[in-house]
Amino acid sequence: MLATFVPCIASRGGRRRKILVPQYVTTCCNQGPLPHILSSSRASAPPKNFFLNTKLNRPDYRNLPSDYDSLIEVADETYFFLPIWNGCPFVAKERVVFWSPLQLREFVNTSRFSQSELPLVARLCDTDSPLANFVAVDVSRADPPPLSVGEKIIPMRAAISFLSETDATLISHARALLNWHSSTKFCSACGGLTEVIHGATARVCRNSECATRNIYPRVMPSVLVLVIRPETDEILLGRKASWAKDRYSVLAGYAEIFESLEHAVAREVLEETGVIVDETSITYHSSQPWPSLPHASLMAAFCANVYGETNAQIKVDTAELESAKWFKRKWLQEWLDVDGGISIPGRTSVARRLISAWLEQRSMKGSYE
Repeated sequence: MLATFVPCIASRGGRRRKILVPQYVTTCCNQGPLPHILSSSRASAPPKNFFLNTKLNRPDYRNLPSDYDSLIEVADETYFFLPIWNGCPFVAKERVVFWSPLQLREFVNTSRFSQSELPLVARLCDTDSPLANFVAVDVSRADPPPLSVGEKIIPMRAAISFLSETDATLISHARALLNWHSSTKFCSACGGLTEVIHGATARVCRNSECATRNIYPRVMPSVLVLVIRPETDEILLGRKASWAKDRYSVLAGYAEIFESLEHAVAREVLEETGVIVDETSITYHSSQPWPSLPHASLMAAFCANVYGETNAQIKVDTAELESAKWFKRKWLQEWLDVDGGISIPGRTSVARRLISAWLEQRSMKGSYE
């Protein structure tokens, strides 16, 4: 792809404006300007967790087209289609590939899909200035994937590690939503078929007598906790056997049915390490969405103090962790992310923010600290 800046007329709801946007010229077909407006840099804005520093909006989905034919009919130059193939985005020169409406039409026509095979299109979000509407497209039926020159398929986790924050947010949202659709084709109440509604952000059971008609994406609540040992200036970190060598992180786990997030924090720490935390010290830090499978996760980050020195002894549950250790602040400041030391999760994880804030002796309260 070659990038040049071109003028573009954006319109929606009768409003028209002239904007200057990058034009991405692809080799797969002749097309009009396809602006890429995904800059998420806001130098004056306070830092937030990854996936949250964007200008993306959630529109009112209720009256949006929910199928390919209806959506492609209204799609104009402000629509950007994000192809996802078996859970993976298309990437070119470390940017996510978007299709124009023309490219999407050509893909569908060339693939000769039957009416029942038309790709699922799911509305993601939009931006106000410049105007842009982002839509996920499931192209998994295509074999091989419809790549153009210079494009490649990148696994989701690898792509998130180097893409811009807005690109990473869009592909994560897209995969989570498309995965939910693929696993919710049948109603869990009556077993009947379901179909998409509200811009493919929800589904409805076709059985008019079903008590559970409307079905919405599920979000799995999980907790992360930085356990602090104030008396010795240490924090508790653990590692799983499947992780990279010397990788450690804060403790984490899913909240269970009819359990508060605070109770989940105390339970997970006790189950995994045998350490007891002072439940009155549990402090909420911030939250972060995460594209887990099979359901998207909402991670809530906490800090907590150990409940006295007698409860700081570690007894690892080897079914959960390979090891867990207390790390002193001074040692971590010297050996973090260097040869012979340890590594922690990367820039995209709230776990890194928790650890970094403690190391730098910053406030542990909230997203904007």
